[in-house]
Amino acid sequence: MIDPLTKQDKRKIYQQVLRRLSESEADIFDYLWELVNQDILLENYTEAVDDCERMQEAYPDREEPYLLFMKLYFVLKQPEQLQAKRQELLASGARLSPEAMEQVRYWGGGYRNGL
Repeated sequence: MIDPLTKQDKRKIYQQVLRRLSESEADIFDYLWELVNQDILLENYTEAVDDCERMQEAYPDREEPYLLFMKLYFVLKQPEQLQAKRQELLASGARLSPEAMEQVRYWGGGYRNGL
């Protein structure tokens, strides 16, 4: 069993490794995906936004950057940005997986009272 402080330190080290890999490797998709999730877990929201933007620039035709943005905006309790990113995903032409369609439908009307 790891105490919370040690767990936090290990996450930060993991985040640093992911950041270095995402800056040096050719195919960085998996690293960016994991990096954004670690940013959110560590509450590094500014870095999460930057990494989401970087991922969306590198992979504009994939659903994942949009879904990560939506996850981030949910955590930040920013429903307007979440809806804007949802609309951007729908307009992007990205092919949506069944899981992504479920999320898009949910956020399109599955909640009515905000976040």
